[in-house]
Amino acid sequence: MKPQFDFTKLISPAILGGETKNQDRADYVSPTLSACVCDGVTSSPYADRAAELGVLFSLVLFNHQPEHSLNDLVQILNHHRQMAMAKGIQIPDSAGTATGMYQDILQQKLQSSFQTTLAAVQCRPQTNHLQAKMIWCGDSGIFIYSAAGDLLFSNFSCSNWAPDHAFIAPSPYRVIYDPDHPILTRTLGPLDQFPELVKGNRIKKGHLCQVISNPTNALPAHPQFPSLNAGDLLAVPDHLFSRLKDPDYRDLGTVIYSRQIHPVHTLSAFKPVELIRPGNFTAVLPDDFNRGRWSFIEEQVPLDVSILLCSDGFYHSQKTPEAMWSFLNDYHQATDRTDLERRLHLNLQETVGDDDITFIWIHPRSDTRNS
Repeated sequence: MKPQFDFTKLISPAILGGETKNQDRADYVSPTLSACVCDGVTSSPYADRAAELGVLFSLVLFNHQPEHSLNDLVQILNHHRQMAMAKGIQIPDSAGTATGMYQDILQQKLQSSFQTTLAAVQCRPQTNHLQAKMIWCGDSGIFIYSAAGDLLFSNFSCSNWAPDHAFIAPSPYRVIYDPDHPILTRTLGPLDQFPELVKGNRIKKGHLCQVISNPTNALPAHPQFPSLNAGDLLAVPDHLFSRLKDPDYRDLGTVIYSRQIHPVHTLSAFKPVELIRPGNFTAVLPDDFNRGRWSFIEEQVPLDVSILLCSDGFYHSQKTPEAMWSFLNDYHQATDRTDLERRLHLNLQETVGDDDITFIWIHPRSDTRNS
């Protein structure tokens, strides 16, 4: 029986600070287990329409190769920008001699019109897991939680591989680890048997595995993916852990590529997820597509996960991913959500200034989920 999911959705325009924005858009499609959040850029003319187009296009975003689908959306946004520039903006006669100056300023501003961020996900239930496809551009967030509320994945911490990491038993024998090349590992035991090695690790249920090899050791690693040593240690979640079926090699297993897997440091604990803070540059569509500032990944996650897509207004109103999880549960269970929504805006106003707050939370149906 396929798992059943509910969708909880919030789109709440800014209510404090005297500024009207309303440039976030979000929607979901229950039959395809897909959702999308777009955050129109405040300084961009027609950003609200760009966000609407992004959410509308998400209906077909995963039908083809991600690069081709996203390129189609970029072409649509660019077409609307060109139409807006050709039409221009009429300046009232009351502007007098400054009309020409205003016209030039506004025409220049139209060159950055129709800008939006995008975060989209589509899930396909398999026998023992969900296959989650994710596309994002910019600072809209994607967070995947276990049934117990442990953070399994965030697009803000996609690289768990610290550049100065030190593994146990380093070796010059390099091993390639990427989506096309699973690796052979030796299973050392459940993670809870190695409390000192996995201190700070977000993976609560999993195994400690030691890298052995894969069939492509002679190939150079792509810089986008980590290059491992034979002997390195990995913390592997249970839902990604697989032993070889041969009874003579029970301690061996294969590990597919996943950004949920963590290297185990000998001295340092795992770093917590750092939510993007205001002031950081954010990529936007359509402008940053051709610059390669967008991402697509496919992850294998447990059947009972919850998936959160949100604008920066939501995660900036919270201090940690754990606080977001707590709020989502309170919000889902509340009969009157007005006070909770206002509290979000008050928190945001106190930290970075009020903004539109939007999220879609995909979670197991209420009568089957663990509260």
